[in-house]
Amino acid sequence: MLEVLSALVLELTDLPGVYPAISALHVFGIALLVGPVVLVDLAGLRLLLAPALVAAAPSLLRAAGIGLAMTMVSGFFLFAVQPGAYLANPLFLPKLAVIVLGTINGLSWARGGGAGGLPPRWRCAVSILVWPVALLLGRWLAFVE
Repeated sequence: MLEVLSALVLELTDLPGVYPAISALHVFGIALLVGPVVLVDLAGLRLLLAPALVAAAPSLLRAAGIGLAMTMVSGFFLFAVQPGAYLANPLFLPKLAVIVLGTINGLSWARGGGAGGLPPRWRCAVSILVWPVALLLGRWLAFVE
């Protein structure tokens, strides 16, 4: 099944400009995800005191959710071009695990619950550590075989 899907994605990405567009969409999604999350986390940790930011937090987190969706869809297409290479890379599964952790933490905010009962400041601390680690692992993937 993965081979068939990968072949379809390869056909699609062979069209001029499609692969660079998917890659650019992935980068834009990352920016839309991480930028707002870091701002809200800094406010939650009381490292950035801005009443306007606190008021904008729900909108910022919705934007982050859109960024996460964009990143997941574009990331799937990027993965499907070379699934074997990604699965063989020792950083790929840890990157996915960190993304899952960040997503679960974010969903706990969206549902108003706690991530394992963590207080809000701890959830902010987890978030502000998790997403940069995901970024680092994602960039590092390109340099490890």
